[in-house]
Amino acid sequence: MPSSAADSSALLHARVAVLAAVISAFACLLELGFGFVRSAMVAAATASGGVAVSRRLTAPYPAPKTRATVLVIILVVVVQLVGLGHPPVPTLAMVLVTASVATEIARRLAGVLYPLPKPLS
Repeated sequence: MPSSAADSSALLHARVAVLAAVISAFACLLELGFGFVRSAMVAAATASGGVAVSRRLTAPYPAPKTRATVLVIILVVVVQLVGLGHPPVPTLAMVLVTASVATEIARRLAGVLYPLPKPLS
């Protein structure tokens, strides 16, 4: 829960920025000639993967501006690569894996030793 009006304002601005970025990515994919369903699937998958990467980067502290920025960067990279002619699914996988590895490297270099998530079993 946000503790002050400034925190809740930052959270609201981050959510609006993320929503605008996802809608823009969806519209860009439509303009590139992908169908409605495929554009929606790529935008949604990119957003969910970006959220996972950004949450891992800022864990255990909430940082809405940082999370929104990371998500927007991932969306822009995926749309740019798809626009250059790369297939969407391998491009999405490549970008998310690269972002995940970069996140873990950044966390280790910063000295943040937070355990990896445990697999569900």
